[in-house]
Amino acid sequence: MAINRCYYITLTGAITPVFLCHTMECCVLFYLNTLLMTKLRQIFSFAALTFCLTTSAQPNSTNLKIDSTKEFLQFKQKDTAYWVDNFRQFRDALYKNDKSKAKEFLDFPFRNEGNEIWYLAYSDNEKVTNKLNQTLKPFTEIDFDKYFGKIFTTQLVKCFLKIKVDDLYKNGKSQSPEIKDSLNTYKLYTTYDKVSKTIELNFATNTPYKISDTEYEAGEANFIYQFVVLKNGHIKLKRILIAG
Repeated sequence: MAINRCYYITLTGAITPVFLCHTMECCVLFYLNTLLMTKLRQIFSFAALTFCLTTSAQPNSTNLKIDSTKEFLQFKQKDTAYWVDNFRQFRDALYKNDKSKAKEFLDFPFRNEGNEIWYLAYSDNEKVTNKLNQTLKPFTEIDFDKYFGKIFTTQLVKCFLKIKVDDLYKNGKSQSPEIKDSLNTYKLYTTYDKVSKTIELNFATNTPYKISDTEYEAGEANFIYQFVVLKNGHIKLKRILIAG
């Protein structure tokens, strides 16, 4: 039987001579290969497990960062006053005569203490306005569609378009230049109260009334539209007042 002298590197790194016959050599080789593969599988399994744990932890951290960023952005959006955009949307709706969009800024039926909204609706019918009293008369969506042009007149809209919304937000007030229409003069004053979260449009008009063939008397009137800013940033018309 042939005897072979072989050298094997042990797992500790030492080189050891071994005298084996062919059959024994095969057995030893098989045993060592099996032992080596077992160790390698253990090493690879441990490495794979470590990698999986590390990888699974990273997305959670990323998600936390993304979620935190989203929360911050959403908060900042509300904090930078969404009502400013909503206010512009309301103005655009009036300018475009978009009644459906404008309805979003009122709750129906609209209940106006003093019925001032009805005085605007019946502004060209003195007999009807004389019959109005303090009994609250709800203003419906049908009424809104019918009297839209009386509630938000062309002159009011023209002045509204001249309001600088950025100034209203930063300084709490803004006003339009005077607009003249024949003998009449119009001007819009807007204010925003941060404490009460209210917006007010004060539409001032000056219309001269003829009292004799040569004399005119100034007829001043103010039409005040009071809005409240809701927690979600939307604005709602709550009341219309008439003074003068």
